[in-house]
Amino acid sequence: MNKTFEHISHAFEAPLQNPVLIFSLVLFIILLSPIILRPIKVPGIIGLIISGVIIGPHGLNWLEKNSAINLFSTIGLLYIMFIAGLELI
Repeated sequence: MNKTFEHISHAFEAPLQNPVLIFSLVLFIILLSPIILRPIKVPGIIGLIISGVIIGPHGLNWLEKNSAINLFSTIGLLYIMFIAGLELI
């Protein structure tokens, strides 16, 4: 029983190493950031950027820079450019 607890607690040490936990955390942030900041009239994209700074290596250090985070950051950059393009029309 103690060995199982050690294995589970090791999976949640910062920075996260388990790809499933990383993906789940990123999806959780993508879902909740805009919803939480909507009542105070902060745009959703700003909430995503602030959340990324908070959970990243210069904030709480929950996520370290690796290939999965590079992929998410590239997708995020493309999303920001797409939204900016829509605003120009």
